[in-house]
This record gives sequence, C-alpha cells and structure tokens, in this order.
Amino acid sequence: MKKTLAFLTLFAAGSTVSQAAFISFATGGARGHSFVLSDGATRVTAGSNVRIGYLTSPGNVGTFVEFGTTTINHPLTSQQIGGFINTKTGDNANVAGIRNQQVVVWVYGQNGQQGAFTSPNWLVPNSLAPDVDASFDVILGVTALPGPAVTALAIPNFTEARVNQPITITVGTSSNANGTQYVLGTPIPEPSASLLAGLALLGLARRRR
Repeated sequence: MKKTLAFLTLFAAGSTVSQAAFISFATGGARGHSFVLSDGATRVTAGSNVRIGYLTSPGNVGTFVEFGTTTINHPLTSQQIGGFINTKTGDNANVAGIRNQQVVVWVYGQNGQQGAFTSPNWLVPNSLAPDVDASFDVILGVTALPGPAVTALAIPNFTEARVNQPITITVGTSSNANGTQYVLGTPIPEPSASLLAGLALLGLARRRR
C-alpha cells in the first residue's frame, strides 16, 4: 500500500545568502485526511486559505505567529469529499525562528467558518540544519493506525472545532478506514447582534397582530 505523508520540507541556502524555507504537503496517505465544515460533511472549498504557524503561548490562538500560507484542494472534483492540503507554501526566510516550534494549521472555510489544529507530532526539530535537503514530516492523516495525535484549538467567538479519527474516508471505490477528519467551527454572533435580531422579529410579530 502506497503511503503518502504530509511533510514539511525546509530549505536553506549557503552562508553567503539568506536562509529560505517552504512547507510542502502531500495527501497524508490514500484518502488520509479531509477538512470539512461544521456539519461534518461539506468539504471546505478549494482555494480556501490555510495559515501555517505556531503559538508563542501554548493553547492561546491570540499568540499565533504565521510563517507560511497554502490553500485547500480536492482529491477529485467529481466527488463530495472533504478538502485536503497538498499545495506548498511560499518561501519563509526565518528558518532559525521556527526551530523547536509546534506547528499550527489554521484553516478558513466558507460562511466564515474556521478551525485551528495542532499536534505534538508536528514539532520542528531544534537540530534542523540550514541545508537544502533538511526536512521533517507533518502527518495530517494515515492509511494505517496510529494516526497523528491532533487536537483542535479554541478560537474566541467560534463554536468548537473538532478532530474525528479514525474515520472512514471514501472517494468513489477507494476507501480508508483510518483517516483523520478536521471539522471547522462556526462564528458565534455577538450578543448585541442577536438582541437586535430578536427585537426585529418581535416588532414584526406585533405588526402582524
């Protein structure tokens, strides 16, 4: 069985030029992972923004530091399967600054939905050398257990995102029973907005009487 892993490949030039790095993602295994909306079924639209970074304070998304971006893609446009990450980020000039950082993947979906996910398995090695072939794997999903120990981070004013694993992911006749599903959270309306909406409905009801 062919295994493909989402991996982070960091490149750095020689001492005479600035360091540069980019993150390159594969599917994480055949049907290994998917990103869907809060209903657990609707895939995140292809081209949706994905921010890659780390937190300076564990668990606090307000301390998120971005060092790369990518987008959501789809394994097959003809199948309603959740989106996945397979497009590399642009170059990052701060290789030294991301060493020993735990990677956070922050996904933006349609209808304003968002989800931020992290894993202790996504730790940039402190020993990462500034070599053109320096790399390590960021596993988003697998074709055989165990899968990555991923957790969803709390985003203020959003319902809780979640991670479902292992979960069966099927595209056509191809299926993986050990996939990882990343589910986004929805925006929570501000109390003032909810109050105004309620008053408007109350006023409409009184008019009908």
